[in-house]
Amino acid sequence: MKTLYRRAAKRLHPDLAPDDVERVHRERKMAEVNEAYEACDRDRLEALLLAAGESLVKVRGGDADAVMEWLRSAERSVQGRLRVVQAHLALLKSHTMHELGESIERAEKRGLDPLGIMANRLRAQITERRQELYIGQRLQPESSMAEAFLRQRQQRLGGGIAASH
Repeated sequence: MKTLYRRAAKRLHPDLAPDDVERVHRERKMAEVNEAYEACDRDRLEALLLAAGESLVKVRGGDADAVMEWLRSAERSVQGRLRVVQAHLALLKSHTMHELGESIERAEKRGLDPLGIMANRLRAQITERRQELYIGQRLQPESSMAEAFLRQRQQRLGGGIAASH
């Protein structure tokens, strides 16, 4: 028991924590180690050591059953982590940004430059809006030219005829 307790203290001692979050975690685990030692609960001490990453061979000895149990435990842990990674991957693949990236890659494989096309369209729209702004600033608000300008702009943007005052 004493050897298990010392091994657990070495592995889980809060003073060995690299940061405050880990320190808090280790303090809780160390309290569990102390409780298990005081209660002479060998199984609990072994479980805490194994959960902390200690080798099953070091915790329970070198027999084949212990190694097999450690391997099973490690496999369950890896399988659980794999399920989490697969779930995250599925979420990422269903995200609209992933779909956009894939459609861009497909277009590029066909020899297209979809991002270049989008950039050119944006530049053309910016130029058009600047021209509209320039013209709009020079028209008298109550003039028929201003109303005609607004009507044409609304029609170009798909909004129909602008309401007059």
